[in-house]
Amino acid sequence: MVLFFAIVILACLRSFVLPDGQGDALYILKNSLNASNGQLADWNQNQVSPCIWSKITCDDKGNVIMVSLSSLGFSGTLTPRIGVLKNVNTLSLQGNRITGEIPKEIGNLTSLTMLDLENNRLSGEIPASLGNLKKLQSLFLSRNNLTGTIPQSLSGLPNLMNLQLGSNGLTGQIPEQLFQVPKYKESFELWLKSHSSL
Repeated sequence: MVLFFAIVILACLRSFVLPDGQGDALYILKNSLNASNGQLADWNQNQVSPCIWSKITCDDKGNVIMVSLSSLGFSGTLTPRIGVLKNVNTLSLQGNRITGEIPKEIGNLTSLTMLDLENNRLSGEIPASLGNLKKLQSLFLSRNNLTGTIPQSLSGLPNLMNLQLGSNGLTGQIPEQLFQVPKYKESFELWLKSHSSL
């Protein structure tokens, strides 16, 4: 009986000192973004839940649902571990100096309704895995250094209302279905003026 209670007590203590998967992924994100000592200083890797951290919003079940890291001067990259945050509905990292590619693992964030990576220094292609984000309503990727074509998979996003891809190095044909996105018509017109091959 004493052994049983000892095990229970140790399990409880362990839950207070080890971060959950969300906190671990966010802490890795902080490091990959090259956050300085003064940035996100309250992001403590040893806390059980990240719900008390700045720039983080959770629901009443303790799930991270919003990560708002806009215009904070980050200059690092996006870690693939971000794909762990499956309950996040809003991910905003716009207005930084983030480099590297958009991790394909963002396609695992199937609760996303808004993804804002605008005005960074992201390069490479738009991952086709973003087509998995069936709840996505707004996708902002403009003012980066993205190249390649627009993935056909984006055409299968049934709730997409706002798509901004301008001021990149994208080439090739625009998937026809994307012309139906309400807040993308103007962007297409600008695109057509600057891409004579279309």
